[in-house]
Amino acid sequence: MNRRNTLKALAAASVGTVALGYWAKDLTFIKDLMSNSFFKPSEQDLITSIADTIIPRGAYYGAVDLGVPVYLLGFFEKCQEKEEQDKLKLQLAALNMAANEKFNNDFVDCTTEQREQLLTEWSESKVEAEQDFFNLMKAETITGFRTTEEVMTNHYHYRVVPGHFLGCVDIHQPFVS
Repeated sequence: MNRRNTLKALAAASVGTVALGYWAKDLTFIKDLMSNSFFKPSEQDLITSIADTIIPRGAYYGAVDLGVPVYLLGFFEKCQEKEEQDKLKLQLAALNMAANEKFNNDFVDCTTEQREQLLTEWSESKVEAEQDFFNLMKAETITGFRTTEEVMTNHYHYRVVPGHFLGCVDIHQPFVS
């Protein structure tokens, strides 16, 4: 694993996510970005519904509203090694199969309560791969959400340049004898 390239890609993805929240006001723009992904459309929908379950739409916005699925797809595609991507795809298929076995529905078509129940079971699972998958999805969904421009500026009151610049200030020196 080349850590320097991974850190550069992660930094670029974070900056892109901040900018994306501003530009991605309508979901058709997000769908266009997602169409260029190496994930199949069914996997993209699954990632979107997982992000929507982890951070649902509240009083103002949720993960899907701010384009977090696009961040997740970019992160998994550009910042993960091939073997990690393959594990992720296997876990997506396993999650969908678990939803079919338990609720006779795909994960995407399950109700919010059913999706929450299934993800909670995976978070407490004895199977390490299921727990790791849930922890990865949760951590990256939260990271993607917290680094959007909407959240950074309106919730964290982030400013690109902190403080004020006062160019012309009279400096009075005390009299020293």
